[in-house]
Amino acid sequence: MAAILLGSAAVSTLLYIPWFRLEAWEIPIPVLDLVLPIQPFGVLVATGVLLGAKLAETFAKRQGIHPAVATDFITHMLLVGFISSYVLNAAFYEPDVLLEVIQDPKLLFSRYLGISSYGGFIGGVAGALIWKARRGVPLMRVGDAVAFAFPLGWFFGRMGCFVVHDHPGVVTDFPLAVADYRFGMPPYQVRHDLGFYEVLWSAAVMLLFLLILRYHKARKPGLFVALLPLLYAPMRFPLDSLRASYAEGGDARYLDLTPAQWASIGAFAFGLYLLHLVRSDQVEELPAELGWPPPEPKPSEAESSEAEPGEAEPSEAEPSEGEPSEGEPSEAEPSEAEPSEAEPSEAEPSGIAPGGEDPELGAPSAAPKEA
Repeated sequence: MAAILLGSAAVSTLLYIPWFRLEAWEIPIPVLDLVLPIQPFGVLVATGVLLGAKLAETFAKRQGIHPAVATDFITHMLLVGFISSYVLNAAFYEPDVLLEVIQDPKLLFSRYLGISSYGGFIGGVAGALIWKARRGVPLMRVGDAVAFAFPLGWFFGRMGCFVVHDHPGVVTDFPLAVADYRFGMPPYQVRHDLGFYEVLWSAAVMLLFLLILRYHKARKPGLFVALLPLLYAPMRFPLDSLRASYAEGGDARYLDLTPAQWASIGAFAFGLYLLHLVRSDQVEELPAELGWPPPEPKPSEAESSEAEPGEAEPSEAEPSEGEPSEGEPSEAEPSEAEPSEAEPSEAEPSGIAPGGEDPELGAPSAAPKEA
């Protein structure tokens, strides 16, 4: 019996991911007599947001878009997206709790409503539309920068889900499952971890987007925006069928489908619509003033700025006071066209000067002109 258990443990170690969970780091604050918990999930999500935003700005510059435009666009999407993910998570998965919060808004600060990925996506799209309405700027070209950077940010976000194991799946013997998954009542079993599978999806899509960026030079603007829902929805729909049942404490079902599965159907249809816009060349151009590098000032503005007194330095064509201009002889140096006292004029032949004097005797052949 012991040999069987030992063999079972060895197989489990080799085939499955061993169970672990990162707990909060407690930072003491003696001045306030408080302990500040730092959640690993929050740290990884924040890392994904920062790195994703930086990559989006870099992509925007490479595509001739001012990075400040991308930053403004991302800010709108994040603000609306995080609020929406919080509220819609309660609406999708815990509607009773949301009703309690609506009746008593104070509960909003004492009850954690959770975060929904599709709730964040819906809010992100709403934030993009708000940005378009406020700025009056086409969003598909700027959206390409965000869509290209999304898999990097999602990689860290879902890694945050994985290290705290908040997406338990059904019992399985799949090799990439997590052994002794602490969910439900013991004895604990091997279960899918859906957060880890989305980490793998993010890595694969990052590679795909890099290949498209490198080798598909003639791609149309908005392609990454259209590809993102078309790649995510077909992965997410079957993945949610592996989620733990509602009876075990998993997600709610509506007509045997999770809220994420219903949202995946809508996301795929939305992706097809975006792809139609891209293929039919209905993506609008950005105004020139939002491009990168910034446009150079007009010639009239440059000339007027150079003409301002006290700023421009004297050029070679305009000599400063006290210096002779080009083509005029100076007082210290005789002109080549006029002879000096020591040298005969080039225009007069050597020998006896017109005045009958011999220049070798030291007598001047002609009186010098005044400079």
